[in-house]
Amino acid sequence: MPPNRLQLLLGLLICWGGMGCRQPQRASQAPVSTQTAQVWPAVTEVHKPWTRWWWMGNAVDEKNIEKLLGQYAEAGIGGVEIAPIYGAVGYENRYIPYLSPQWLRMLDVTVQKAHSLEMGVDLTMGTGWPFGGPQVTPSHAAAKLIIQTYSLKAGQMLTEKLLVKDPKQQEVGAPLQALMAYGEKGDVLNLFDKVDTDGTLNWKPTAGNWALYAAFSGKIRQMVKRAAPGGEGYTLDHLSPVAVQTYINHFEKAFKGKPTRIRAFYNDSYEVYGADWSPEFFDEFKRRRGYDLRHYLRELTGKEKDGNGCPAEG
Repeated sequence: MPPNRLQLLLGLLICWGGMGCRQPQRASQAPVSTQTAQVWPAVTEVHKPWTRWWWMGNAVDEKNIEKLLGQYAEAGIGGVEIAPIYGAVGYENRYIPYLSPQWLRMLDVTVQKAHSLEMGVDLTMGTGWPFGGPQVTPSHAAAKLIIQTYSLKAGQMLTEKLLVKDPKQQEVGAPLQALMAYGEKGDVLNLFDKVDTDGTLNWKPTAGNWALYAAFSGKIRQMVKRAAPGGEGYTLDHLSPVAVQTYINHFEKAFKGKPTRIRAFYNDSYEVYGADWSPEFFDEFKRRRGYDLRHYLRELTGKEKDGNGCPAEG
């Protein structure tokens, strides 16, 4: 074998044997470990798992708060989501009213200790679920649409007052929001301005048969479920900007001037059963869609179906 071929073969064998043949590292190429350190972010609390932290009856104290947070940090937990909830039987004497000065002090202890352990704290803006509480008045409680129908013939006056019939709705108040009359020949009349404040209708048809549809803004009457002490009350009307802002104002007042350093407030869950309405719905619908839904109460509540078995379009 010629000498030059023999030298080439020996060189290849040396490379395959791992004894050489490594390309020299370019000055601009950093070691792998250095590259990893440059692109991998520093691990903070947001990169770690968090845990929901139920405050049973808010029966918490400074000693146990600090002890548990230390255990959570040691286990690698990055933060806690505080959820005040109903208490445990037998510990009633340790309950702390929600948003009371003592409760706020326990929250401050929690946040300070968590931050010293490089942990975060989130807080649900309520107790149990869904949002609600003693600050929610019936006018700001979760609502539902109630439709009552009446019939009138030519020359007749409606003898009964246009008031919601359900006694439970009468307790919380269910104001009349619309009254439409539908004639047998296709006529549609808005009679809302002909109703007195006591519910008396000052109108009678001169001809034909008429169906009256009265729309009331009722309440679902749901209370906060699993509420913590001090958090009991009606469920909030989440669809009303006025009701939501009033609800938020309650917390702004409670936390005013108190640097809690809460990372975020969250909504535990939206389980507002039967809520399909809000007092501002008619006006908001007209503003957004360009026509008045009041004129279509019959179609809105109708149960007619098309040929495919689906609800007919109104």
